[in-house]
Amino acid sequence: MLIYTVKNGDSINKIAITYYCTLDLIKQLNPGPDTLLNVGQTLTLSLGKRGRTPKN
Repeated sequence: MLIYTVKNGDSINKIAITYYCTLDLIKQLNPGPDTLLNVGQTLTLSLGKRGRTPKN
């Protein structure tokens, strides 16, 4: 599991692709509004099959 802080310009799709996670899993781990993200909001993510955190 990974705790991610939303940054300016982030979208749920971009985060899902970056961390190899599905949209359904992000929504399951973070109940609330479908795709509305706020800067500074934290999301719980589960790393996908590649199991690595990308470099920023």
